[in-house]
Amino acid sequence: MENRFEKWKNFILNNEERLSGGEATGMADVVIDNVHVTVYSAPFLYNAGMWLQSSDWRIRLYQKHDFSERIIRRTFNEKTTDGPVHQHDSIEIGYVVEGTAKQRMMGKEHLFQAGDFWIIDRNCYHSDVYENKDLFMVTIGVATEIFDSAFLQNIGEPNLQKFLSLALKEQKQNYQFLHFRPKHQNAGGGVVMERFLSELVHREVGYKDIAKGLLARLFSSLVMEYEFTMNGMERDKVNELVCAEIEQYIKDHYQTVTIAELKEQFHYHGDYYNRILKRYTGKSFVEYLTDVRVDKSVHFLRETDLSVEEISAEIGYTGQTGFYKIFKNRYGMTPGKFRVFYASA
Repeated sequence: MENRFEKWKNFILNNEERLSGGEATGMADVVIDNVHVTVYSAPFLYNAGMWLQSSDWRIRLYQKHDFSERIIRRTFNEKTTDGPVHQHDSIEIGYVVEGTAKQRMMGKEHLFQAGDFWIIDRNCYHSDVYENKDLFMVTIGVATEIFDSAFLQNIGEPNLQKFLSLALKEQKQNYQFLHFRPKHQNAGGGVVMERFLSELVHREVGYKDIAKGLLARLFSSLVMEYEFTMNGMERDKVNELVCAEIEQYIKDHYQTVTIAELKEQFHYHGDYYNRILKRYTGKSFVEYLTDVRVDKSVHFLRETDLSVEEISAEIGYTGQTGFYKIFKNRYGMTPGKFRVFYASA
């Protein structure tokens, strides 16, 4: 388990008796797809939760909001496999600290490994699947208006922002959720989540403003450092948008861009860029970059008085020989002859 969360596990165990309380009560019971669902009401901007499940058939469920703090204790056995079917009137962000969490979303079972996140909208009913295994996870409830505001204002890349915005809106219509998996071991979402949890548990002066900033930071981490899938949507849509971002980055940095630079910017492993470019453009990274550079050279030959040597350096080549060869392979003539031909035409 991540060391930063060890204190929170101890917090639950040390305060179990002091904070012991009854089960949450539902705001209303509704029927969705012939399933009886309890709607949990939390009319607050933020609420925090922790789920500590142990291999002795016990669960300790910590809950904290503006006016209440309690630990609900549950026991289960081989015949008790699912918790209550429910949904929330706020957005739920979940994070698995230790173990493997099983959630039954809209009647279908989904696995979340340690380090994974989920975001569940209000319309998605779900239940926890009990197992006689150690499990520790953290949940944050966020009011819809706070969530939407932080999300729309703080995600940087416009195409990814557009996709995620549409994805979350799609959730409201199709009862879906987002699942985020870390791209690498150093993904920073867990660090932000622990700070988020700490602010909501301690609730010191100014915590709401700090919490909104942490929410924005969490969104940024999820976009850049995690792969995400959306139940019911084609993953091709995600890859296509990522490819568009990669293409634009190459066009903006064509003089110096490398695979290593793309890895630092987008956090995918090296071969990914060749594969995704080949899939959506038919070209490898080198082929795509070469085409961008040659297209730029044509612009300089037509619109400027720069020498061929200067143009070669401007588009990222250290010598003229390679540029001459590439240009002639495409146009059947040298850059100098191309300029003369274009001027006479």
